[in-house]
Amino acid sequence: MAITDNKKIMIKVCKYYFVDGLSQKEISARLSISRPQISRILSYAKSENIVSIKINDPYEKESELERTIADKFNLSDVVVINTEGDDEDTFNKFAAGAAEQIEAYIPNGSTIGVMSGRTLSAVVKNVSHLDRRNITVVPLVGGDGFNGSDWHANAIASNLAQKSGGKFFILNAPVIVGNANTAKIMKEEPSIREILDMGAQCDVALLGVGNIDEKSTSGQASQLKTEEIDYLNDLGAVASSCISYVDISGAIIESKINERLIGQPITNLKKAKTIAIAMGKSKITSIKAVLNTGYVDVLFTNLDTAKKIIE
Repeated sequence: MAITDNKKIMIKVCKYYFVDGLSQKEISARLSISRPQISRILSYAKSENIVSIKINDPYEKESELERTIADKFNLSDVVVINTEGDDEDTFNKFAAGAAEQIEAYIPNGSTIGVMSGRTLSAVVKNVSHLDRRNITVVPLVGGDGFNGSDWHANAIASNLAQKSGGKFFILNAPVIVGNANTAKIMKEEPSIREILDMGAQCDVALLGVGNIDEKSTSGQASQLKTEEIDYLNDLGAVASSCISYVDISGAIIESKINERLIGQPITNLKKAKTIAIAMGKSKITSIKAVLNTGYVDVLFTNLDTAKKIIE
């Protein structure tokens, strides 16, 4: 007789395991049944509804949205922070909520690549302590003009490293220069090339999602001129992440501006677990575009944004 045919033993095993909290090893010793058989009994009991598991999930709304978005965009995970609205208070609550969850996605001994941007800066500022050992943080892009210096990737890298007692590196270059030749020469400088190579090999990449307009971080930091924004819009660009511009379908747009940029294209981050962090109704199209690239593994967003992403 198969072990799963003995219903009395099956129920006894299930009670020991699910009610009394005994381990499979302890049950095996108590009943003289092998651990593989214990495992088979537990699996069979669940499949036959002899055991039904109910999870009292206070985050049911978020969980459903997370599953739907993950399935729609083929993501490994989604984190929806329960904040509603689109004002500054909502943004601050989202940053604080995301900061509480980010540690789970960063392993010990990892190299973390960070983008620039207001959202990522706010999340890192809200991290009280990163309980991870031997962390190295490296910027993925150069500096963004002269405004909003705490949004710079270098500043974010420094701040995140301090939260864990880890080390960080600085990319001593602007994100955009005047011409392609200057960018080529700078990227060949050993101190810059070393950081770019480290970024391309990072284990985790924390990414922002940018719009292509003058209200975006790059626009406010005077990274792109009005005519350059218009040029990218004419090419179909609706979003940016790292130094990549993306159209609504997720296709990467190559332009003459790319030749002047210093940093990582999103296509360079294939080795990393890529985590996009973004919220707000103004970002819906951009978020969808970046998710459509296929280069994002995990999305952090808020409740309102998540609802609009799947509409």
